[in-house]
Amino acid sequence: MAKKQSLTVVIPTYNRAESLKKCFDSLRKQTDKDFDVLIIDGGSTDRTQEVIKQFAKKLIIRLIIDKTPHLSFIRDLGWRKAKGEIIAGIDDDVIVSKNWIKLIKQALRDKAIGGVTGPTVIPEKLLANRDVFLFHTTRNPFLKLLGEVYFKLFLQGEKYAVGKIYPSGAWSPGSNLPQALKLKKPIEVDYLEACNFTVRRKTLKEIGGYDLNYKETSEWCEIDLAFRIRRAGYRLLFEPKIAVKHQVDPGGVFNRRKKVLVRLQNFLRFYFHRYYPKSLQGIILFFLYFQFLVVYYLYLFLRKSLKEARKHP
Repeated sequence: MAKKQSLTVVIPTYNRAESLKKCFDSLRKQTDKDFDVLIIDGGSTDRTQEVIKQFAKKLIIRLIIDKTPHLSFIRDLGWRKAKGEIIAGIDDDVIVSKNWIKLIKQALRDKAIGGVTGPTVIPEKLLANRDVFLFHTTRNPFLKLLGEVYFKLFLQGEKYAVGKIYPSGAWSPGSNLPQALKLKKPIEVDYLEACNFTVRRKTLKEIGGYDLNYKETSEWCEIDLAFRIRRAGYRLLFEPKIAVKHQVDPGGVFNRRKKVLVRLQNFLRFYFHRYYPKSLQGIILFFLYFQFLVVYYLYLFLRKSLKEARKHP
């Protein structure tokens, strides 16, 4: 008989009480109830504490309050303070499927698997809350043109791929789309999805945890960690049944995503420290992709500025 694996769900949160409530409710309905929850609150001023108290009667919840603004630090703190042998990291605005914990434990019975993830599907009406999905939904001719370049050149034509990092440095967004649920079997991937990210404590300890040099919302810190897990000799698994619904909440720390310079710095850190160009083609694609990102962010900035100018002539 297989030994039971203790599991801690780690959830960073900040001023997203209603989203956290839905997240807790999905955890309460798990078929495998042998787990605990660690909340790291960034100093919420809404009803977050009230929601935690409400669900503390139904779930085993511990709370840490830490106002450090860098998510890489918070994610690292989470696994170090968690009690479980398995660390299942999610965001406060996800709803997990009912067999989520059961299937995670099953996947990690294989000692060669260093981490497991699954679909992080964003409802269609919320796709616009994530800038990369403007290319999937836009009717704007300029953004459509940018989207064609993005899909065909930087994603190598793989519009719905999951778990891939391309030579350009672009990541595949397919996990966020319903097509990810249609995969017939688990596949090996380059990285784990940030809001559906499960690894063993032993593995995290072995590689030293998260790189704390990623700042603010710390995009790429999770991918950085995943690459180091793979370099330690482990495989990463994308299991289509280990699914969450990502109800992208524009509140809380979401506004920090607007700090374009920090986001670009995080990207550059990952690319040159963990990935780096492996060929002349990779160097060219990276250069083009970086220019593409600059043009794209500049466009978004100008569009926002024009909207504000029209509101306040």
